[in-house]
Amino acid sequence: GSAVRAAGFLEPNERPRVGVVGCGARWDKRVMVPDGDYGVGKEFPKFGDIVTVCDVDAVRLERAREIVKGWQGVAPATTGDYRKVIDDPAIDCIHVSTPDHWHAKITIEAMLAGKDVYCEKPLTLTIDEGKKLCEVAKKTGRIVQV
Repeated sequence: GSAVRAAGFLEPNERPRVGVVGCGARWDKRVMVPDGDYGVGKEFPKFGDIVTVCDVDAVRLERAREIVKGWQGVAPATTGDYRKVIDDPAIDCIHVSTPDHWHAKITIEAMLAGKDVYCEKPLTLTIDEGKKLCEVAKKTGRIVQV
């Protein structure tokens, strides 16, 4: 959809609540490079609320927390366990920026938990993972963007 349509929510309760899983180098490039194709992080608050950031590295996690707090004016929750993000019923969608070998697993688990997913490339490492992802997406009706 267009940015205009995405920003066309009527009430704060209609804004998507996003959980970020993985706050390392790829996430940095996606959200922070201001003069390139990326650097869209500061635009996130127009379209939704980042309510949780997750990374196994405590330094990256705290850094991401402070960055999101700067964008939104409120600090997101933090965790080192992606399953807590997926299990949170208040989160609508997951942004996956983990190392590549985690992408399919986290995306499948998120869809099964009723979440939509934005996943950095590559989505899968094998054809079988791709088939399983397609099967789960059809079964759950969730939206997945790569």
